[in-house]
Amino acid sequence: MSVILVEDDPMLRLVLADILADLGRPAVCYETADAALRAEITQIGHADGPALLITDIRLGGLVDGFALAARMRRQWPDLAVIYISGVPVSPALLTSPRDRALCKPFSMDALKTALDQLAAQAACRAA
Repeated sequence: MSVILVEDDPMLRLVLADILADLGRPAVCYETADAALRAEITQIGHADGPALLITDIRLGGLVDGFALAARMRRQWPDLAVIYISGVPVSPALLTSPRDRALCKPFSMDALKTALDQLAAQAACRAA
């Protein structure tokens, strides 16, 4: 499962990247949605796009986490997304069954649970 992590807090980005690597899901990391979009645009047309986007909602730059996910899903409709935020996310904002939200601070177990749920969903779709 290829993972993209977009988090503007450098310390949290580093910690999350380490946790993801420990869980066997290394991530390509970006500081802003704009940077992620610029880099990932080079992947358009490749069959194997990212499987998972983990993004803060309030990012530096012009594009927030929801807009980032929407843009990426235009190219990769099956993209799973975990939104992370310092405030609770309304379930109404989770527009896909492949969306999850975690409120900071969250535990490694909460992240692992969300990852496992999304991986199980992907396996069911592939079967």
